[in-house]
Amino acid sequence: MQPERDHKPQGEKTEPGEFFWRKSRGVNDGWFSFEMKTPPDQPVVLIATYWGNDRGSRSFDIIVDGQVIATQTLPDNSPGHFFDVIYMLPETLTLGKAKVIVTNKSRPQNIVGGLYGVRLITVATKSHPSAGVK
Repeated sequence: MQPERDHKPQGEKTEPGEFFWRKSRGVNDGWFSFEMKTPPDQPVVLIATYWGNDRGSRSFDIIVDGQVIATQTLPDNSPGHFFDVIYMLPETLTLGKAKVIVTNKSRPQNIVGGLYGVRLITVATKSHPSAGVK
């Protein structure tokens, strides 16, 4: 999966998957991380795509540059559909940086994902009115 390799993945107890012809990454009681480019002067949000029928012990932290930004649980969130979750990133995590490390780490005795896609997009704010969702 070349797009994944382009983001310098690392991890422990992680494995690739595929469902409905979409590639995914999951972790069984471990973690994985990847490097993502970010604009140094604009606020961004992280958007992750999951499968709506995932359930069971699926609870994990989303960590950006060492700071937990959210804990995600997948209890059959959107049966029969892929769905996106938007995570707001504090500007202090990306301001002045060209890249960040995003880590998904399972909660004790839990599973991460599967994660079917992830992206950072810029958002418009009062301090950055010309920024739009890209």
